[in-house]
Amino acid sequence: MTVFSIVISSFIPQYVQMWQRALELALPDRRVEVRHWADITLDAGKVLVVGSQNHKTFNDAFSGLSGEKDFSWYSIDPDELTAHLPSYWHNDIGADYAVVPYGQVKGMEETDEGQAFLHEWLMLNEFAGPPEQNGPQTVFYRTWPMEYETELVFGEVIALRGYDQDMAEVLPGDTVTFRFYWNAVQDPQANYSVFIHLLPTGNDSNLVTQADGPLVSYSRETLTWTDRDETLISQLFTLMIPPDVNPGEYTVWVGVYEPYSGERLLVTQGQKPIGDRVELSHLTINKN
Repeated sequence: MTVFSIVISSFIPQYVQMWQRALELALPDRRVEVRHWADITLDAGKVLVVGSQNHKTFNDAFSGLSGEKDFSWYSIDPDELTAHLPSYWHNDIGADYAVVPYGQVKGMEETDEGQAFLHEWLMLNEFAGPPEQNGPQTVFYRTWPMEYETELVFGEVIALRGYDQDMAEVLPGDTVTFRFYWNAVQDPQANYSVFIHLLPTGNDSNLVTQADGPLVSYSRETLTWTDRDETLISQLFTLMIPPDVNPGEYTVWVGVYEPYSGERLLVTQGQKPIGDRVELSHLTINKN
């Protein structure tokens, strides 16, 4: 073997390593994806960062990933997570969200204690699996669950997993707020809206008050819902109770519709059709 051949053969492994590293650096980074997703999907809040691999994702000064919303962060070691009750992180630390290593979540799911812990939170999205990317694989949570769970599907496309309702009894002139939790069953083919109607119980023709709008927000309209595992949290919807409304029992109805045509999606519950709207909850309006 010549000196030239020896020199060339000794450099080939280095060139291969350099080429592989260059290919890795050319891949998109999951931390950029996580930060962008949070910015267009979530309300601003405090993020509990578990482990060191995401310690700069929400630290704008170091990551350069600042967006329109302000996310503060609180970093802990992985073994600290389950040293406290799930509610501790929201109630005592003030964390609204948590980003947890994917492997740690899968390990927790294998034990009853881990499953019980995660059940107290709301899983929003997984950032793992294909396509190949740089950065850690993680799971993103909100650090408290939804208030009421449902099993409603609209048009065989969109599932309503649950909702929050801040009050069940009000006075004339009060407001009631709702928040919805959605999944895509299939890729939506339009940007749908949701309506909330309040009617006297037993009288479905006398509309008292209503609210409507995009299911989540204008930055996450339903044409962007391409991930079946993603749970999307809506904006707050507010029903204004008229000051001259009669006291009594009222029903909250919800439906999903295509805003340009006004066509409503049919609702199923447990695969049973129930019409183009659904009775969601009840509201008592008391005397002033």
